[in-house]
Amino acid sequence: MNPGTKTTVQEDPSSGTHIWNSHRNEKNAPPDIAVMDIRPIIMIDLPSLEKKLRLKKTAIYELMKTRHFPKPRKLGRASRWIEYEVDDWLRDCPN
Repeated sequence: MNPGTKTTVQEDPSSGTHIWNSHRNEKNAPPDIAVMDIRPIIMIDLPSLEKKLRLKKTAIYELMKTRHFPKPRKLGRASRWIEYEVDDWLRDCPN
């Protein structure tokens, strides 16, 4: 984590997602660097990802091998995908 950055985590028990927000402390930012808006990091589990993509687990893992699909992050033993990375991949995907 960068100095001057604060991260908060919220869990939505109904959907199984984790929302990570990064906040840059402007008073600690160097004066010559603009402070940008940062998208919230929403972590989604495999069942939510399957529903979003309308694909099963094996197809998702095959995409990770062949089509540069985002890799999951490990939270303990659990795998979670960052929602905006999946959305970016969907937007940029030709099919």
